[in-house]
Order: sequence, then C-alpha cells, then structure tokens
Amino acid sequence: MRTDFYAGRKEADYLNDRERQEGKEYCEAYIRFLNAAKTERETIDEAVRIAEHAGFAPLGGRDRVRAGDKIYAINAHKSLILAVIGDKPLDGGCSLIVAHTDSPRLDLKPAPILGKNGLGYLDAHYYGSIKKYQWPTVPLALHGIAVKKDGSKRRVVIGESETDPIFGVTDLSTHLAGRQMNESARDIIPGDALDLLACSDRRNGDAKACMLDILSGQYGIEEEDLISAEFEAVPAYRAREMGFDRGMIAAYGQDDRACVFAALRAISSLSQTGRTAICLFADKEEIGSLGNTSTQSLFFPHFLEELCEWEGCKPRHVFPSSMCLSADVIAAFDPTYPEVFGSNAAHLHHGVAIAKYRGSRGKQETNDASAETVAFLRNVLDQNEILWQTGETGKVDEGRSQTVAHIITGYNMPAVDLAVPILSMHSPLEVTDKLDLFMAYKAYRAFLQGDAQ
Repeated sequence: MRTDFYAGRKEADYLNDRERQEGKEYCEAYIRFLNAAKTERETIDEAVRIAEHAGFAPLGGRDRVRAGDKIYAINAHKSLILAVIGDKPLDGGCSLIVAHTDSPRLDLKPAPILGKNGLGYLDAHYYGSIKKYQWPTVPLALHGIAVKKDGSKRRVVIGESETDPIFGVTDLSTHLAGRQMNESARDIIPGDALDLLACSDRRNGDAKACMLDILSGQYGIEEEDLISAEFEAVPAYRAREMGFDRGMIAAYGQDDRACVFAALRAISSLSQTGRTAICLFADKEEIGSLGNTSTQSLFFPHFLEELCEWEGCKPRHVFPSSMCLSADVIAAFDPTYPEVFGSNAAHLHHGVAIAKYRGSRGKQETNDASAETVAFLRNVLDQNEILWQTGETGKVDEGRSQTVAHIITGYNMPAVDLAVPILSMHSPLEVTDKLDLFMAYKAYRAFLQGDAQ
C-alpha cells in the first residue's frame, strides 16, 4: 500500500485493532532494546538473548542443519548472523537482511587520562559522521570493556543508573563566545575539544592521579589496561516516547538499531520458511564498513559456505538467486529545513521507505537497484498490506549517504534499501515514528517468510 494512495486516511484504515495492539507492544519492546543496547557489543549481546529465547542455537558443533533449524553465529562480539533454514534447497537462493550495529559516538583514545589545570579529562576521538557542536553539554555515559594482558575482561557501564555520575563535554558561556559564534558550524567545536570532563578532585594537586585511583580501586583497571580497551561515550538519557500523541520515539542510536530490532524480531518470529532466511548484523558501517566485523569481512560468505557444504552446492550458485534488503535508516523530510529535500523524500508516519539508490551526485558510490528487484519488493509489500513510500537522501547534488547494499551486490546478489525514516540522524537524539517502525518489522517479516517468492 503506497502512502500516496492513502492520503488523508486515518491510521485505523490500514491497521486493525489486533495490529494496533501488536504495534504498541512492539514499540514498547523496541524502547527496552534501545535502553539495553547502546554499543555494538551490547547490541549483539541483547540480540543473542532475544534470539535464544526464540529458539535459536549456535551453529558450532553441528554435523548438519535441517529445515526449520534456527541457528546463529557470532563474530568477535560485534557482528551476528541469524538463520532459519528453509524448506527449499539453498541453491535456489536465500532471503538476506543486513543492518548495522554501530552508531556515531565519542571513543576514548588508548591513553585517555588527562590533567588540565587541576581538572581531569578523558581524551576522545569521535566515531562516524557527526556534527561536533551537538555533543557538548549532553549528559554522557561510559560503556566499554578493558582487556588485560592475561585476557581477563573488565566491563564498565557508568552513567546509566540515576545514582551513577555522568560525564560531559563543556562549551563556552554565551558571554565569552563572540569569536566562536563567528566560526562555521564545522569549526565551532574542534575535534580535539571533545574531551570529557571527568574529575575535579585535587588530591595531591593531581586530578589525573585521582581518576587512576578510582579506575583501579573501583573497576580493577590500571592505566596501561586502557591501551587494550574500548570505551564509548554515549548519551546517558533513556529512549522515550515523543509528542502529545506519544506517536514517536526519541533516542540515541536509532541509526541503525531501528532496523536491527525490526529484523531481529522478524526472524525471531519465524518457525518455518520457504527459502532460508538470514539476518546479518554487522559493525563498522559508520566508518566505511572496514574491518573483520564489518559487512566487507568474510564472516557472511564463510557462514553461507558452511551451509552450502551440507547441501552439496556452492555459494556462487546461491548468490544470484538470492535477494538482500539493506536495512538502514533514511533521512525523513524535515519541514524546518525543506530546502534540502527532494520530491522523493521519505516522510514520518508514511510507512517504510524503498530507496532505489543512495550515494551522491550522479548516483556515485551507491547500489542502484534494478527495476526487477524493486518490482519484487513492491509485490511483497503490497501482498502483505504494508504501508510504504519511496525515499532518497535529499535533492540532487545536495544529499550524500551510503549503505552496505553495494557491498552485498559485489557477491552478485541483488539488493535494495528498505529503510525506517528518521529525523535528526547522527545526532545524540534521533526521532522515529511508531507506525514506520512497525511497518518495517512487518515488511522484514514478510520478506523473510517468503510469502511472495
């Protein structure tokens, strides 16, 4: 059901009472997921917990798989594959959804403990594409892990409990910001100014020593352990409903956990499929999909190769007959800034968005899905009465974005983006619409189920 055909109609016209209740419960679960999964490691941990509750079991140690088996594999704690083995032979293709687990944030450097004029700071490097001026004065929590030389690990979360301290990046008083306000938005806050204020204790005149004492005494982490640590500073506030009507959700990290959760719930709800259904949740998308936990790693092709060995086929036979949905959020039309959006912009409360291409300028750095691929997806959505719309990044020569679709098509697998529209993308507080979120779940479920295949 394309949104245009339903202009002016009420939500009740395309959601029955049962679906409205299901959508309500879905969004409540989504909020819980966002609050439990603020980093890529936490996202994988929470996804595995949900998957195991739905009957998934590790792939390792099996001599083969059979139709209906629900299996998973984890890669380096940061990427995950879930699969439901289908009734049809694998050489006839699989249904794949790919979403990413990482979000823009501030990462602590390997030697982060700084003392500045009696105050203690944590030296940070921003991760992903952000507007640096959005991060000062935001309450921040520290999430992470330190790995000691003997391999033991110390997990730390500070700032999420109401009794925890928080951290933050300071900004100039308006009374002193005359020169700063004349800078371009890109330069208002230099990257090296994104250090977290972390201590004011001057015991022995050394705030750095105070911070090291606390890390050692309370968390068992020595200064050298920080070299082999991953600490991420993320907004400390919790996901909340937004608006008088409670129709939206405001939270950090919805890019791309909105799509991760929709795909996770979709594949977890399946008990049987025609074609084998697979979800890949990968890391490092926000910095170019590089590294062993990214979509460009061999994690997915090796997983598929193992399935193929049991069925006596080759991955090269599976890829061309398969279909992939690149599940990554897309910028929604913002009435406050209409000048940058084109005629094909996605809108909040209009359903899930088909993005035939992203990229920039002359469709550079993108996957441009074929007409046949888009037609197939339209059929799936319409057969399952899912509200959908078209979407693009912005006006021609104005917008620029990239998803993992072009990586998957490198396997000779057709792919198209099917996305949740989002406001304030890459900011510390992103906004989605509950109807769009639920429609994404329905769409991913119908695609994986294979009702139209």
